[in-house]
Amino acid sequence: MEIEQETKEGGESSKEEEVGKSDALTTSSSNLFNIPEDMLNKILSKMPFISILNFRDVCPSSRTVLRSFISSSSYSQVHLAPWMLLPGKLEDKESIRFCTYEDEMVFKRTNAPPEFYDDLCLGTSYGWMVMLDKDIEPYLFNLFSLKKIKLPNIDTFLNIVCVTGPIIENGNYIFYYEGRRTHLKKIRSVHQLWHEFMYKAVVSAKPSHNNGDFYVLVIIERGNSGTAQLAFCYAGDDEWMQLGGYNESYCDVVCHDNMFYALNYPDKVEIWDVHNSHPTKRTNIVAAFPQKIFDTKSSLRNFNTFRNYLVEVSTDLFLVVRFIGGVLYNCGLYALELKHETLFFQVYKLDTSKKRWEEVESLGDLAYFVGANQSKSLSVHGNSAYKANSIYFTDDSWDMIYWNKKHFDVGVYHMEDKSIERKILFTSYSEPPPFWIDPESLID
Repeated sequence: MEIEQETKEGGESSKEEEVGKSDALTTSSSNLFNIPEDMLNKILSKMPFISILNFRDVCPSSRTVLRSFISSSSYSQVHLAPWMLLPGKLEDKESIRFCTYEDEMVFKRTNAPPEFYDDLCLGTSYGWMVMLDKDIEPYLFNLFSLKKIKLPNIDTFLNIVCVTGPIIENGNYIFYYEGRRTHLKKIRSVHQLWHEFMYKAVVSAKPSHNNGDFYVLVIIERGNSGTAQLAFCYAGDDEWMQLGGYNESYCDVVCHDNMFYALNYPDKVEIWDVHNSHPTKRTNIVAAFPQKIFDTKSSLRNFNTFRNYLVEVSTDLFLVVRFIGGVLYNCGLYALELKHETLFFQVYKLDTSKKRWEEVESLGDLAYFVGANQSKSLSVHGNSAYKANSIYFTDDSWDMIYWNKKHFDVGVYHMEDKSIERKILFTSYSEPPPFWIDPESLID
C-alpha cells in the first residue's frame, strides 16, 4: 500500500512511502514481543492509524498482537472513524484509493484486481464491498486482503426472469415484473443498473469473523413505479429471498445483532428477526413521516428532492432527512451552471411508545456518516479529525452524479449553525460515488 499527499487544490506532492515495509523493526521483532502486553498496547494507542498498518506487517506475530490490542480497553474509538473510498483515476486502473476526510492524505492499495474498476460497488459494510462484475454476478470483496466471496446470482431475484448478454460489450437485457406486466429493460452499463435497479446493499457482519456467519441485504427498485423490495441471502445461500410485499417502498436498512431495521416509506419501520432459516418480521411500527419534511420540500419549489437514512444509536433509531436542491452557479460572463447539491438536513428520533418521529436539534458528541452504504454513528469525543454534532455525507444518487457531471456532492453539515462545508472531488459522470469505508477492516 502507498501513501500520497494531495493538496486542497487537487495537486499532488512528491511524498510517497510504502506501507508494510518495516525493515528496521523486522530485524528486532523477536525482542519487540518481549515487551509486556500492556506496554505494547499503550505504545500502539499513541500511534497514528497508518503506523498501526505498518506495524501489522512487521512479522507474523505482529498481527496477533494487533488483534489483541483491538480487543483491549486501550483501543480507542478514534480509530473507527470512516475513510472515503474514492473513484479510480483514469490513468491508474490498478489501484484502490481511499482517504481520511479532514486531512489530505490519500491511501492507495496497489495491485488491485484488473476488473475492479469495471465492476460496480453497491455498498460497503465493515470494510467489505458488495460488488457486481461485468456479467452481473454479485460478490463480496475485501479491500485489503483482496478476498472474494461469491453471492447468489441476481437472476434468482423473484422479479427477474433472466439475465442475458455480456454487459460491457453489447449491452445487457434484464426482464423484470412491474405490476402485472412484464417489461424488457436494456441496461447499457453496469452503472446504469445501479441507477435504475439496485439502490443499496449492506452486509450484517465481517465475513471473516463469527465463523463466516453473515447475511446480505439489497434494496431493489422497480423502474418508475416508486416501489422497492428487499432481497436477502445468508452466507452460502444459492438464491436470494424476497422479503416484504410486492408494493413496498423500502428506502433504507440497518443491521444490528441478529435483526435488521427497514425503513418503509412513508410510514413504517419494520424489525426483522434473522435467527431462523427464513427472516421473519417481528415488529411493524407505524410512524408516519413528519409533515415538516413535506412542507420543507414544498418550500424549496423546483429541482429538489430528499433522501432518508436510518441511523442506529445504541437502542434508538434516528431518521436523517437530506434535502437536495438545484443551485445556480455563475461560471463567467453570461454563463450559469445548475448543480444539484445537499442543502441541509433534518434529524428525527423514533419514539416507539408514541409511534412518531420527534425532531432533534443536536447530535451531542456524535457524528453521523450517511451515503450509499450503511449509515454509521460515531462518538468523536477526543478525536480532532472529525467534528461532533455533524453529519458527513457522500453522493448516493445516480441522478446527482449525472446532473453535476464534474464533481461529487460530498461534505459535512454542522447541526449547531446549520452550515455546510463541501469537499471538492472531481469525477466523470460515469463513475460511482465515494463510499464510507471502515479502516479497521484493513487490520482484519
